[in-house]
Amino acid sequence: MNGISVVVCTCNGSKTIGTALEHISLQQHNNFPLELIVVDNNSNDGTYEYVSRKWEELNNPFRLTLLKEPEKGKFNASLKGFSAAIYDYILICDDDNFLSPNYCSKAYHIMENNSKIGAVGGRGIPLFENEKPEWFDKFSNIFACGHQYKSSGIIDDLSVNLWGAGMVFRKKIWDKIMYLNYIFFLNALRTDNDNSGGDDTELCEIIKYMGSLLYYDETMTFEHFLPFNRTNINFLKKRFKGFGKSRIYLRAYRYCFSNDKLPDENLKIPFWKDILTYRKRELLKYYPRIWFIKEIPDNFEFILKFYALQGEIAEIKKLKDDYINIYKKIFNLKEKLLS
Repeated sequence: MNGISVVVCTCNGSKTIGTALEHISLQQHNNFPLELIVVDNNSNDGTYEYVSRKWEELNNPFRLTLLKEPEKGKFNASLKGFSAAIYDYILICDDDNFLSPNYCSKAYHIMENNSKIGAVGGRGIPLFENEKPEWFDKFSNIFACGHQYKSSGIIDDLSVNLWGAGMVFRKKIWDKIMYLNYIFFLNALRTDNDNSGGDDTELCEIIKYMGSLLYYDETMTFEHFLPFNRTNINFLKKRFKGFGKSRIYLRAYRYCFSNDKLPDENLKIPFWKDILTYRKRELLKYYPRIWFIKEIPDNFEFILKFYALQGEIAEIKKLKDDYINIYKKIFNLKEKLLS
């Protein structure tokens, strides 16, 4: 059915979700319907009850479906929320994202006017709990803030994906993935200590495999609340270590998109050992400077590249001979999507 299903997944989000709900309730939708789906992912702070009360206080502007997902992990919550959606378009709204009033209407018209667009994303505006860090602008995209592409329009660079925050995509794409019983690689990387799994990015890669396009509109804006404990070097280290792990899988998607043969056909040693050797050589370039470097903004880029390499090497060691199976599974998906 025509319309947008706004899906909010939350775990102990009672401090920010109220503001998120207020902004959702103000969405302009004169010529299409909206619904709100909130998935409580094993909260213990009364989030579930709070959401119900808050929506009533807002006079129930449109239908609310309130669900519980006891198994921790954002992907598990998203799976439940996306499956419950009744409309053609799904909007991912985090519990700390505050949508501008015309966010849904802009996304709806973009998707309606071009059937080739599989997903559209907007521009995140940081909302700091404390003062803005001096280094923030350089790493703003890590926090789903700033511009996602050089200008509004079709994203014609295959290396660029949309953030999960604020992304609107076609439900039929998700239904196709579920029909094929395809299991995302990157959802397993999201843990209590590492929220950089990247399954939203993986979804974008699959959207491209389906022959659909990604679109960015800088006039679609949302505020992203950033608490003090997330705007520091330790948070960035965790994120970059997670990015290092996830780029193994994203690199495989991009290779398989433009190739038809496995990358290990001409190697005399296992593929994972070949990649591991190369990455270890890269890592050596960071020693011994990394032992003595000061954690000041001028050195952040060097430090974070080191942590990303560490994450990638750790994931390669964990996968070993399963590394090449990533490519095999993606080739299998590609074949099914093209058949």
